[in-house]
Amino acid sequence: MNYYEQGAVATNGFDSFLSGMSVFMYIICITLSIIAMYRLFKMAGVSPAWKAFIPLFNVITLLKVINMRWWTIIFMFIPFINFIYYMVFSYKLAKSYNRGFGMTLALIICPPVAMLIMAFSSKTKYVR
Repeated sequence: MNYYEQGAVATNGFDSFLSGMSVFMYIICITLSIIAMYRLFKMAGVSPAWKAFIPLFNVITLLKVINMRWWTIIFMFIPFINFIYYMVFSYKLAKSYNRGFGMTLALIICPPVAMLIMAFSSKTKYVR
């Protein structure tokens, strides 16, 4: 009986490396998003801005900042509707911070980077 007949799967170190890198990239994206949200909350006058650090509560606070009702977060959990909802959410987020269609596209394609650009750009101003 050889090694493969026992049901074991041979892996190499590269699989572990890729798995570790994906976890690392996920943590980087989440950290960048939280930093950007913190800055955007400060621009919008959200008090206290530490609300950006609490999962789900930060999204509800962001919904209030962009004048959307908090309960609409339910749409994010409905398949196919969630993509349309996210496009509307991205448009309203860009519009609330005086940004255009290009920033809306950036928010749809790569949210952490787009939010960082919005948060640290001198052109970004919060408009109610």
